[in-house]
Amino acid sequence: AGVPRSMRRPPHGLGEPSPRGGGAFYAYSRWVQVKGEMSRFQQYTRRIKIFFREADLDKSGTLSWEEFRSHLDDGRVKAYFQALDLDVSQARILFDLLDVDGSDNVTVDEFLDGCLKLKGQARSIDMNLVVFMCNKLFAMLQEHVQKSDQEFARLRSFIEKSDSS
Repeated sequence: AGVPRSMRRPPHGLGEPSPRGGGAFYAYSRWVQVKGEMSRFQQYTRRIKIFFREADLDKSGTLSWEEFRSHLDDGRVKAYFQALDLDVSQARILFDLLDVDGSDNVTVDEFLDGCLKLKGQARSIDMNLVVFMCNKLFAMLQEHVQKSDQEFARLRSFIEKSDSS
């Protein structure tokens, strides 16, 4: 149902030779590959959404850390983490990576986007963690610089008033 109409049947002109040679067989096999990949993507997306709905205990449409943590007791959740090559001790890190806006709640879109980014090589979570920590440290540094600038301005003003008296 979710497959575009053009992908439900082989493309028109299968008898024509492909640019790489192989004619109809090559075109058909590529079509089958694309269709299979789309089907796998849709299944993965469906499973992630089901996981999210099951974990969203209060049916708010967002997943809190508490809901996520309590859902970790489910064997399927543990299996999901193992498939990503993560142990449950990294669950908070994963949740923080998924929580793009820092609200301590994850929407279904944040959850789905985050899981899709982390899908594939399990070590991609390490890179995402580095980016997350860098962004967090950069925000802290900016805040520190801003406070320092304010303090230096206050000190400068105090010194200038002292010198003029």
